[in-house]
Amino acid sequence: MFHPYNFLCFFALNYIAILAFLKDFKSLDKRIVLQGQRNPLSKPKFEIVDERSAYNGWRTITHRDIRMPSGHIATFDIMKQNDPTVLVFSWCTKSLSTTLIHELSPGKMSLNCGVVAGICEQSKHDSPLEAAKFELEEEAHLNGGEWISLITDSEGNIGTLPTEKYSTSSSYAFLVLDPVPAIEPRTLDMEEYIEIERNVTASEVTRRIQCGEMNIASSFICLLALKHIESMNE
Repeated sequence: MFHPYNFLCFFALNYIAILAFLKDFKSLDKRIVLQGQRNPLSKPKFEIVDERSAYNGWRTITHRDIRMPSGHIATFDIMKQNDPTVLVFSWCTKSLSTTLIHELSPGKMSLNCGVVAGICEQSKHDSPLEAAKFELEEEAHLNGGEWISLITDSEGNIGTLPTEKYSTSSSYAFLVLDPVPAIEPRTLDMEEYIEIERNVTASEVTRRIQCGEMNIASSFICLLALKHIESMNE
């Protein structure tokens, strides 16, 4: 037999259950927002708790302990490199082609094609641009031309690109238009082996990138340079 009291009890219990569900749902929704969506107004705090050297060589590897915003302490292997890298994409406006190099990659034990690249050493170079010019002459046997920085900061100055998230190093990227053959190019370092390839078209560069024949750094700089060249012709 229906009784109003039973109905009220049933309604009250269900109402309490609904409120509890909504509270949990809002809490879950808040966690999802915190973990899955970026809030431009928030400034999450990350703290280096400890850092220990694991290997010291031309590059240094350290174990870095970081306290995350949640309080969890995570350990990462960090590669440190004191001097930044320079990458150079050359372009001939007459033949509409670039010069690529095929260089020994010790990690893969193979010859991989890519752009001219090297280290901007504070003890040897006055600026990243000078380092880029030296590398172009040494690796591609080219010099001169019109130089353009492919990465600029918010104020229009020459900028850098972070190498990757587990590294402290950064890279400068340059486009050089119409360089000419060097009469007496600089010699390669003893640990380098390089073969030079001329007259590579933009479509062939793109094909090699899509086929995985270039590393990430060379691929990115090629695409950035070709985009800049395309905008110059508009």
